[in-house]
Amino acid sequence: MNNQAITRALIDLLCFLEFTGDELLDPDVAVSQMEQVAATLRSGGDLAVHAFCQACEEYASAIERTKAERSEFLRSLPEAMGLV
Repeated sequence: MNNQAITRALIDLLCFLEFTGDELLDPDVAVSQMEQVAATLRSGGDLAVHAFCQACEEYASAIERTKAERSEFLRSLPEAMGLV
């Protein structure tokens, strides 16, 4: 598996945490996991953070016409995670 596939899988997981309803996933658990992902990305250094932010933007652009809400989420995700 290449880094691009790993990054895409991570983005899909973060979307799952954000968009899964409270009846299926405890919101506190989702937030905790998102915070853990952010901490792990930060520990990877500037290159890891930059690659993740770039991947979020690229994926957001690719889906903006069909999944506007998810696209908006992805564009705001790096800042919401404290990465920028």
